Amino acid sequence: MAKPAPTRVVLLGLMGSGKSTVGELLATRAGWPSLDNDTLLREVTGKTLNEVAALGADPLHEAERDILLHVLELPPPFVAGAAAAVIEYPEVIPALHARAFSAYLHVPPEILVTRIGDDAHRPWLRPDPLAALTEMYAERDPLYRKAAAYVADGTLPPAEVADRIYAELPRPL
Repeated sequence: MAKPAPTRVVLLGLMGSGKSTVGELLATRAGWPSLDNDTLLREVTGKTLNEVAALGADPLHEAERDILLHVLELPPPFVAGAAAAVIEYPEVIPALHARAFSAYLHVPPEILVTRIGDDAHRPWLRPDPLAALTEMYAERDPLYRKAAAYVADGTLPPAEVADRIYAELPRPL
């Protein structure tokens, strides 16, 4: 199989779907840089994720959207994970279609809740993480599917997910 063409790869999915882990593995496999969303947020805003989150959900999600749109202007190749909520902004799906190969790491809420556990950094999941994740899943799953060039089974081991996405990346003619 030929090496993939230089591409912007954006991983989509709910929190706990494996975007960071799969992103690192995929970037290593492709020999490309991996861009971390939390690091980019800190570079762009000068604040940590928790500091921006303390301002409220809207400022956090707007900052994450702005970061994704900025990342989509960077020269390829790279692998980046998108914050879960950015998919709700109407300008995001067309930007992904035009500028990146996006892969949705599909994981049902019942599995996500076991991965996340009682994470103090995610207060919006309280008091019932499964109910919160189920609601997010119902709203975002159709959007992730609409945005994705490839839907990956995120319940598989991360290395296998990365390998499957790698196999789907565009190759030179």
